[in-house]
Amino acid sequence: MKAKYTRNHREYGNAILGRLGELDTGIPPGEVIQVPSGLKPAVAAFLATHLAYGALCDAADAARLTRDESLQGVSSAATAVANGIDALAVAAVTAGLGTRTAPLKTYTNLSVTALKKLKYGRMSVVIPQVLAKMRNVRQVKPQVDALKKAIAALATALAGYSRAQTKFQQAMKKRDAYLPTWQRALDLFKLEAGVAWFDAPETMEAVFAPAPALVEPAVKHQAKKQPPGDNPPAQEQAKRGKKGKGKKAKEEEAAPESGSTPEEAAKESETAEAKPAPATAAAATESEPPPEKAKPGKKGPPPKGGAPAPRKKRAHG
Repeated sequence: MKAKYTRNHREYGNAILGRLGELDTGIPPGEVIQVPSGLKPAVAAFLATHLAYGALCDAADAARLTRDESLQGVSSAATAVANGIDALAVAAVTAGLGTRTAPLKTYTNLSVTALKKLKYGRMSVVIPQVLAKMRNVRQVKPQVDALKKAIAALATALAGYSRAQTKFQQAMKKRDAYLPTWQRALDLFKLEAGVAWFDAPETMEAVFAPAPALVEPAVKHQAKKQPPGDNPPAQEQAKRGKKGKGKKAKEEEAAPESGSTPEEAAKESETAEAKPAPATAAAATESEPPPEKAKPGKKGPPPKGGAPAPRKKRAHG
């Protein structure tokens, strides 16, 4: 059974007994629910069972802490062994017992990196065998002795961790074995409470409501707020549309609705710019030349800008 699940049982029991004033959980005295006299024996029985279960939980937590500290000791001892292997390799190369790429090749087929990567249990067996072959080598004796001490410390740390792990497993086993007893006490308490608060269902609901620490908060998905200064989506879309227009689209927009081509539209605009527009009607009249007078007896074209001259009638004798 998972430790988180059993801790939830303890939190739930603390919440129930705290609402009834049996445990100090920070509830103000004015909010404590009063227990009827007929229900007090059931409350006392559940309280005793819950306290016993809490003691087993505390013992399991303490055993876990001791186990974790022992594991940290194993890690520190293994680091000391790795440093000792490096020091031995450097001394072997300095003494001419090996090369830089294979400083311990005379005493082991494993490289320095492979020796440091051995599992803890395998490291406690292989490295002492290598050191036994080097015990008479005077040039590396200080490094061999230091590595022997580091290996011995690692073995001690591993033994301590093994004992701590065993105690932790035993504490967890006792705690989990008592959990059905705790659950049965809670069920009996609920039965007695249902009878005592038969006409007050809201009190039953308040007493046996889930603990606040065990209720998962509802996740609300809020819409992302646009930071100030950014363009709104509509303006951004319009802006992108303007950027995406090509030369051809711009020419089509500039063309008139008559259906003329862009070249014709450009010519018309140039002609309109070159021809000055008259300011007034009088100015337009003054700019035109005066009409020529028609000579008598001669027919000619009508004068420009005026009506044709009337014909003279001949008299018949």
